[in-house]
Parts: sequence; C-alpha cells; structure tokens
Amino acid sequence: MWNLMFLSWAYLLLLPLLGIELVQATLQGALPTSFSLSLLGLVLIPTAASIAGGKGRFRTWPALLMRLFYGVELPLFGLCLLRLFILRELNPISAGFLVFLAWAMVSFALEIAVGYAAQRPLLATVQLVSQSVVLLLGLYGGTLLLLYVIPSLCGLGYSVITALPSILSFRWLGDFLRELVRYPTILFSITLGGMLLLFSCTLFVILPFAFCHLYTQSWWRIAQAYGKQHGRKGAMAVTGTVAIVATLLFTASVQTPQSQVQAFAQLGLRDQGDVDTALVSRLGEPVTGSADFSAAAVVENLDSIRAGLLNAYLHRYRYLSPQNQVDGLAFFYEETTALRPSIIQALQHFHNYLIAPFLYQGQADDPEVAATVYAQIFDTPIQRGERQAIQAALQATWNRDEVQAGLLNINQQVIPLTLQQVTVTPQGEWGTVEIQERYENPTWQDEEIFYSFALPETAVITGLWLGDDENPRRYPGVVASRGAAQQVYTQEVQRQVDPALLEQVGPRQYRLRVFPVPAQALDNEPGHARMVLRYQVLQTPEGWPLPQLTERRNVFWNRKTVRERQDQPLKARDWDPDYGWFEPTLALAEPTTPTTHQITLEQHRITATPAADLPTAAPIDPSSALAVVIDGSYSMTHHRQELAQSLETLQTLNPGALDVYLTAATGGTPQVLDSLSPQAVATLPFYGTLSLAEMVQQFEDLQATQPHLAQAQADSGDRPPHYTGIILLTDEGSYELETDRPTLAIPPAPLWLVHLGGILPAAYEDSLITALDSSRGGVTTAVETALERLRRDSAAGSELRLVDGYGWQVQPLAPGAPGAATPEADPSFAPLAARQLILYQSRHSAMTQLASLDAVHRLAQAHHIVSPYSSLLALVNDRQREDLAAAEQQDDRFDREVETGEETLTDPSNPVSTNAIPETGTLLGITLGSVLLLGILRRRSRSSLLDP
Repeated sequence: MWNLMFLSWAYLLLLPLLGIELVQATLQGALPTSFSLSLLGLVLIPTAASIAGGKGRFRTWPALLMRLFYGVELPLFGLCLLRLFILRELNPISAGFLVFLAWAMVSFALEIAVGYAAQRPLLATVQLVSQSVVLLLGLYGGTLLLLYVIPSLCGLGYSVITALPSILSFRWLGDFLRELVRYPTILFSITLGGMLLLFSCTLFVILPFAFCHLYTQSWWRIAQAYGKQHGRKGAMAVTGTVAIVATLLFTASVQTPQSQVQAFAQLGLRDQGDVDTALVSRLGEPVTGSADFSAAAVVENLDSIRAGLLNAYLHRYRYLSPQNQVDGLAFFYEETTALRPSIIQALQHFHNYLIAPFLYQGQADDPEVAATVYAQIFDTPIQRGERQAIQAALQATWNRDEVQAGLLNINQQVIPLTLQQVTVTPQGEWGTVEIQERYENPTWQDEEIFYSFALPETAVITGLWLGDDENPRRYPGVVASRGAAQQVYTQEVQRQVDPALLEQVGPRQYRLRVFPVPAQALDNEPGHARMVLRYQVLQTPEGWPLPQLTERRNVFWNRKTVRERQDQPLKARDWDPDYGWFEPTLALAEPTTPTTHQITLEQHRITATPAADLPTAAPIDPSSALAVVIDGSYSMTHHRQELAQSLETLQTLNPGALDVYLTAATGGTPQVLDSLSPQAVATLPFYGTLSLAEMVQQFEDLQATQPHLAQAQADSGDRPPHYTGIILLTDEGSYELETDRPTLAIPPAPLWLVHLGGILPAAYEDSLITALDSSRGGVTTAVETALERLRRDSAAGSELRLVDGYGWQVQPLAPGAPGAATPEADPSFAPLAARQLILYQSRHSAMTQLASLDAVHRLAQAHHIVSPYSSLLALVNDRQREDLAAAEQQDDRFDREVETGEETLTDPSNPVSTNAIPETGTLLGITLGSVLLLGILRRRSRSSLLDP
C-alpha cells in the first residue's frame, strides 16, 4: 500500500513538477551528481522493490516480501533521505557511516536472495563479517530510532484523544466534499500526500522494531549456519572481532579532536571569541622568539590550520549540530511524557553519545570566528580563498533556492550572456566605444550581475543605460556623487527594484553592477535585461582597447554567446577562450597620426602632446633616492621569486640610493632592510594581513630612521627631503579586507603600486585612490613601467603627466587671459580633457573637504563622465530620483564604503535542536493503524524466521 501511494505521488506529482528542473540543474553543474542520484534513488528504490516483489519467491512467500520491504527498501530509502536532508556535505565520518550502512543493506539483501555460502569457506567468513556489521547497525539504528518513537507514541495518544471529537463530528466532511468538486486535482494531491504521510508516520513507529528484529535474525541465520560448519566458537570469534573493531572505531571518532579543535589549539585560541588579543598579538612575537606561540608555529602548521578553519566555517553543512545545542530529544520528551527530568536528561545524554561522531566539537558562532582568523592569517577572505570548498558545501542542500542563493554569494555562473555587441566610432586619435549586452535569467528569482574591469588610464566612461529588448536605452544613467550613488543602489536592491551602478574604484579599475535580471516567467520563458556602456579611449598601435575583466559574479558566457564587432558577427575561430570578457583590442580600420590637442575648461588649459614630440627625458640623477616598500603580508609568500627579481631590476636600473622598507602585520615590527640578496628575500617573514593604506602609513613612520635622511633633516632643519619616488611591491591583495579611512596622508613623492603576479586588484579604498592621484603616482604590474614613468614625469616637470602615449598638461588661466574662454573646436575631446582636469584638481585641492569634492563632481556632471568621485547610476522611477536627490544633500554624499563581497551563507536547519522537534499537534498524522500493523508484522515476522 505504501509503495502504491508513494509511486503515485512521485510519478503523478513530483516528477512532472520538479523532475525537468532538477535534471537541468544537474547537467548545468548546479547540483552535484551524488545529490541528484540520492533524489533519483527515492523514486527508483520503491519502483525496483515493487517490481521485485511481484516476481519469484516473493509472490509465494509474503514473509520474504516483508523482509525485503523493512530490511532493504525502507533502509535504502532512508539512506537517500539522510543524504538529502541530514548529511549535507559528507565528511569522513558521515561518508564512512553511509558506506557501512550500504554494506549492511547489500549483505542483508544477499542473505535474502542466496542464503548462506556453505560451499565456499572464505566467502562464508566474509558473509559472517558482513552480517556482523548488519547486526551492529541494526542494533544501533533500532536503538536510535526507538528514542524518538517512544515520545512519538505518547504524543500520538494525546493527539488522537484531543482530535477524536472533531473527527467523529464529521463537520468537516461537507466542506471537504464541496472543495473536492471545485478543485479535484488539488484535493487529490493533498489527499494522496496526506495518506502517504499517514502511512509513512506509521512505518516510522514500526521501523525500529522491524529494523532491529530482522537484522538480528539475519545475522543469527548466518551465524548458526557458520557455527555448524566451522564451530560456534569460530562464529562468535568473528562476530566478536567485528564488534571490537567497530567499538574502537566508534570510540576513536568520538574522542579524536576534529580539525578545527587542533587549529584553534595551534593558534592559542583558548577562548574562541577572543580573536584579536589571543591571535594577532601572538602573531607579532615570532621575531623575538620569546613567546610560547609564534608566527613560525603558524607557518609550520598552515595546512592543518587552513583545514581546521574551513571546517569550523562550514560546520553547519558538515555536521548535524554543535555538541552544546543537541537538546531536541529532551524537549520532545518533556512535551509528550511525564518522565522525571533526570531520566529525560539521561536519555538525552545517551542519545548524544550515539550521534557524537556526527556532532561538531565547537560553538555555533565558530564560522564568524573562523572567517576573522582566516583573513588575519591568510590575507584573504575565506569566501575567496576557499571558494571551491564553500561552493561544494552550498550545493549539498536539499532546497533548490538555497543552492542558487549560496552559489550566488561565491561567484557562481548563473546568468548567461546571450549577446555582446561592440561598435567603435573613430574621432581622430580617440574613439567612442559602445558596448551592448543582453542577459537571460533561467532561474526563478531575480539576480544581480557584477563586473570588475580595467581600462587604460586616460579612458573615460561617458554613458550607461539599462533596458530590455524593446528599448535597450530605456533608463539612462545619471552622474551622482559616489557615496550617494552607492547608498541608493544598495537600498534599491534590497527593495528588489531595478537600478544599475557604474563606479571608478581605482586609477584604471571600474565596477559595474546591474540588478535585477528578472526571473523567468511562469511559462518558463527566461527573464532578460540589456545594458549599454559607452566610453572614450585613445587608440594604441594594437587597436582600440576594450575592457579587461578582473572579476565577474553570476554572469558567464559560452559557445552560445553571440558576439558582434562593428555590426559583424565574430566567428568562433577568431575567438580565443583565454580572452575572457573581451579580446584585448579591436583592430583599427585606419590608424591616425597622433597630434597635439588643446582645450580650455573651467579656466584651465588642457594640452595633450604626443610623447614622440616631447623632449627626451634626462637620465636619473645618481644622487637621488628611491624608496621601495615591501608588502609583508602572508599572500606575498607566493611571490618570493618575483619579489627577488623585481628588487634586482630596481638595483640594476636605478643608479641612485635604494632604501627598502619591510612592512609587518599587526603585532609585528616594520623594519628597514640592509640586504636585498635572494637569500635575504627567501627568509622574509610574510604572515598576517595588511591593508595598502597601513603599508603607506608604516613607510611614513619609518622614514625618519634612515641615516642619510635624518642628516639631511638636521642640516635643513625641516622634515626629511622627498624621495624621487615610492614603489610599493605588493600582490593582487584583498580589497575586501580594506577598512574605510576618512583620510590618508599624501605621500611625499609619487606613489606607485607594483602588483606582482600580473593581476591588478579589483578595487582600491577611496583614500588610497586620492593618495595615488594627489602624489602623481599610479598602478602597474611591472617595476620597469613604474621606473620609466617616474623618470619621464620627473624630467617633464611637476605638471606634465606622460601616460598612454601622450603628455598631459593642465595650466590654470587667469580670468580674461588669452584663450581663457576659447574651447577646442572639437567638443569630443572635452570628456578626455575633463578627466585630466579632475586629476589635476585632486592634486591641488584638499580632497577631504566637501567644497573640493563638490567642485570636481560638478565638472564630472558637466561632461557626464565617471571619476573616482562621481558614479553613473541608472534609475527607473521618480521615487529613486527623489531618494538620490536627498542623498546628494547629505554631508556623507562622497563617503563610499568598502564592499567586502562577503554575503551571508544559507543556514541549514539543525535536526537535533529544540527548534527541529515538532509540536505535539503535528503527530496527529500517526494513527492507531501503527498498532495494528505492528501486530501484523509480529505475526508475519514469526513465520519469516521459519521460511528458508
């Protein structure tokens, strides 16, 4: 009967509604194969058992059919349920348990099918070993289930007594029949599901008795036969050995500290909540070696510490519950029985010991602690550093929506890019590049897409539109102050309303977010959205530069993506998969010879002169000094060789003095290095996390320790003389770990960030952007580029910047001066010039003052461009515009927060806590039929013991 009802529910309701979506999710990789197989097993196991039950000996021996149902089908069905709902991501303990359980199922089934292997002694011994496992698991599973069946039966009695008058009154029957006539399909589904639930609850009551009884009898059959053939002592020895080994394994799994316990112990975290004082202060002590814990100990145990912190972060997915939160059984007994509290607590402790291998040895808030400690040690957020492991854990959940939300948090591919069009309108040496993209959303929820990309330093973004297929430019972007734009975008995303935001987050870096790409419609038609981006850029010998991706979230492309260039389809053979979002450049139709351009904006003359027309730069003054600052954080461990090569290049190409500063994480000691040999670099103590702003500040504090600078200060009676340049050697870094700083002292010389590894970071904190612009510095991935820019800028003078093949000069003009009111005839040059004027004003104004920020913002609004201080925000209704207008009036309108990118993971339910235990009223579905079926089972099980 249960098989018939379940298969009717599965084939008539479940598979038509969810089957296609789940198959597609599996093929697309959104669901792991093991998860899909477990779900498939829920349908195939009852189907196979029903087919097998109608054939052979099962038709003539009902007792065998009962053994098949209770001994094989229901445990295998429960195994799939465990995998889907309880054991999410498998750890070694849970995986081993499933293996032993499957082993027991197969052994029991073979005993039913073929009996005892009397003719093969070795196989008979293996069979007895397997049946011993069957015995142990039968006793274990039956005991564990019985602990829940007892309060369930007590609750059943209460529920039946309280509900019986209402049921027998039959007042509900009229409404039921009327609804049945109006909505027969829905009521059929509800009725069938209710009956299935009723029988399932009944089976739950019977299962511990049947499980224990049938498995014990199966073992006894084989043990008796083995004893007759090889002696009873031999049979008992085999079973006893298996029992001892199983007990030892169980005890070891309970008593062995989990990886996070070892990691916290290695870090000295006795109080797991006291992260800063217990960990960071100790990380700084290895240099002196006087503490009982040092960074050297951290470095020696990095692998185990990393594994332990990850285990703590994902414990909600890998374990049933923290040990101190297993109290659901006691609550269940308190609600349904009148047992003394001491007995209830004894039952709870016994239950906790039985499931101890599946419990987490820690606290519920350990994920937060682990994330903090991980960032402090490994210099990257745990969601970035352990992306694949977290992605796998998030997939191991039964809720389809949780899968997508979780994967969304860690940059999974969700939204396909279906169309990408690029057109360039040349305007002499520069051109206007327009990009149009179309996105489709095949999911049932609105999604956000995210791009982080880089453009040439002189490029300027002039337009952003959000729309649909009917009108791709339906909602144009407006220029807004960076803080106000971020605030409005964030609140609109929370309201599930369409905005789009484009920000400049570095000298060359930009960040684009579009929300939402609408969910698919009820007819399974994918939702879609279009985005149009426009920017101006100077030509290069290779062609027109296109955006180069540094990070993407949600959006992805494949062979089905249609790409068009200059209204012509891009053939598959012309596309290199290594390109990423775009190819590096788009070929020039006709190269243009660079010429000088000049324009007047806001009482300033901006001139762009081709580099070839500028005087040759003078060699570097041998008496000059260059400061080199080394990032001392942990992530630099992976770049020791590149660091040594960069230092060697600096010594070779720079004839002047080279002062090298080593920064240190919190608790460490920044220092000036005397040796730059490869051997010295190989021993540098890289550990912990440092922000770029902290490195700059440590350099400022260390300058006075340099002897030649201190002597120069004494001679002049002033602060130490400026270096000709400051080169900070770092890696890609972790923007997400930066902290918001209201101000950062402007470096005394051009600050250049050289990112080893060839990858620019996705973004910089705003005060650092201001420091780079104000010092006439920049960012690059090669020390040769930084040295060349320093040399040419130094030779050209304080107001000439050599970048992207042109020398850019901004000259203030007095009111009424010749040319002060005469703009360039070609207005298309104005956006490029306005960008340079904003950079100029940031070097000559106090960019912490609202008046200075408002001045550069007005300039960006006048020319409709994006700058480090102004963003483009596409709004779709008047309320959003009113919110933006109000935000633009606030004093914090330029205060943009660092976006960590860390989102809250789904929180799987705790199946053994108080909140997981149902109220007594929900037990109404368990009826007195369980008692009747239990009696039938007992009668048939007696006969099954006598059947061969």
